[in-house]
Amino acid sequence: MDWLIVIGIQLLFFGVVLTVSGLAVLFALLRGAKPNGAVLAGALACGLLMVPLVLSQFNGKNPSWADMQATMEKNFPNLMSALKSPGGPDDKADPSQAWVEKFYIQTTPASVAVACVCFSFLSYYIVSAFFRRLSPRIPKPILFSQWVIPEPLVFGFIAGALLKIAAKFLSLPEDNWEDILGSNLLVFFGSLYTMGGFSIIAYYLQKWNVPSAFRFVCYVILFILCGPLFCLGLLDVWMDFRKIKSPTLEKTA
Repeated sequence: MDWLIVIGIQLLFFGVVLTVSGLAVLFALLRGAKPNGAVLAGALACGLLMVPLVLSQFNGKNPSWADMQATMEKNFPNLMSALKSPGGPDDKADPSQAWVEKFYIQTTPASVAVACVCFSFLSYYIVSAFFRRLSPRIPKPILFSQWVIPEPLVFGFIAGALLKIAAKFLSLPEDNWEDILGSNLLVFFGSLYTMGGFSIIAYYLQKWNVPSAFRFVCYVILFILCGPLFCLGLLDVWMDFRKIKSPTLEKTA
């Protein structure tokens, strides 16, 4: 029965996060915010809730891999059990294990930020679908295939790459803040551009009237091979593959 309690706590946590994020999205939409602004508001509200919860897991200590692993085993026992299978992340025969563990810990802020964006993104569609029936001030949600990553965000990715390069070629001490900050920027903005790549693929699958079942297969394959999606999303900053970067999109959003 313990696993039922754990699942119940996790579902309760996700429900609370979605509720907080949804309220922020609703407030932003009622104030006339555009979809990007509404998602940003939801992500910020989600972050204000999640960051203290994550930090409280370590009682103010600088978390080690053992602390991180203990927290994961406590909150996600089924996942950690699967990861401990031969060849998984706990396989000490893997020479890159130490690097993976360190990178995972150091990029926790970026992972939390990406989770906040995902929760807010989901909240946007839930709030728009439900409350637009109750208030004309809530606009119809834009299709996933119409989402465009704001162009200025590319500078965040460039900054992360420059910090990583500087840390490498300046021979800075191990675990320097430049390298850690660069890793977090790359993970966060890289995840955003991967989502942007998904949006582009969804646009063309919809445009070509690809059957839903085949679309699902395509999404699964591309999720596993997320590198091409990231490249597609990043190149869209300059190439505008869908030709939808115009004021008319925002007016109809």
